[in-house]
Amino acid sequence: SVNKNIGEAFLMVWKFVEDDLYEDESGELCINPSQTAENTADLALISYLKTMFKIKNDTKLMRYSAHSAITERVSNFRVKVGFGLHVGWAIEGAIGSDYKIDASYLSPNVNIASRLEAATKQFGVPILISGTLYELLSSHCKNLCRQVDRIAVKGSQHPVSIYTVDVKWSEVPEIRENVYDKQTKKLISIKLRKAIREKFYEKGQHVYDLFNHDRSLMEMRKTIDPKFQYAFKAAFKKYLRGDWESAQEKFKECLDLDHLDGPTLTLVNYMHKYKYVAPEDWPKYRQLTEK
Repeated sequence: SVNKNIGEAFLMVWKFVEDDLYEDESGELCINPSQTAENTADLALISYLKTMFKIKNDTKLMRYSAHSAITERVSNFRVKVGFGLHVGWAIEGAIGSDYKIDASYLSPNVNIASRLEAATKQFGVPILISGTLYELLSSHCKNLCRQVDRIAVKGSQHPVSIYTVDVKWSEVPEIRENVYDKQTKKLISIKLRKAIREKFYEKGQHVYDLFNHDRSLMEMRKTIDPKFQYAFKAAFKKYLRGDWESAQEKFKECLDLDHLDGPTLTLVNYMHKYKYVAPEDWPKYRQLTEK
């Protein structure tokens, strides 16, 4: 559910069922790697991808983007979004004063999600996923993800591996969907939520099957080049290992296949600052300095 607006961002929350939660010996809240937990993690990821597709195909946003007052100032204007997806504990409750009270969540995990969302601009991708959430995904969804860096963010005591799901946002076709009034949309939404709950939680079916049947999800990934993914994986291993000279050559192969890939350009620019020689004390992660 959407919790609140934070400037230009929204905080959205997915809750795991209580049966999947437990405390370890140190009192840390943990999640059992059950199918329901896996489905919840997969649904959170898919909801972001579906949101991206809906935004591109929303008729009101299409008219907004084509308005002359905007196109005169910004050519080829498009509404774009960035998502940061993380998992962890949070304090839920009414927060504020006698003058203003908000129902919200407080936690360093909320801060990490916020920084991942902000970092999507730096990496040039629509979505960034923390390694913590990645580990909860189904093996099928994990195979769709690409690790793009290992970073330290303010508010976290440990380095965070970050991943993205490769989608060709610019190549997703604009599909005009049926237009309904608000009441009809609300009824359809209620029926869809009920169907999802029954299918994936009561009947125990796997969420990742949607990637094989949902039209919008298939459209987003049908032009992904396996050669690029293989080349990036090899280059990234060399980057983490500290062999930046070899990593540079491998990343060049990636840019030959996709010269606009944001994560590749980000890592190449970072290594360039050090003339492609890793620091002697290279800890296999870097500090994410930008918010």
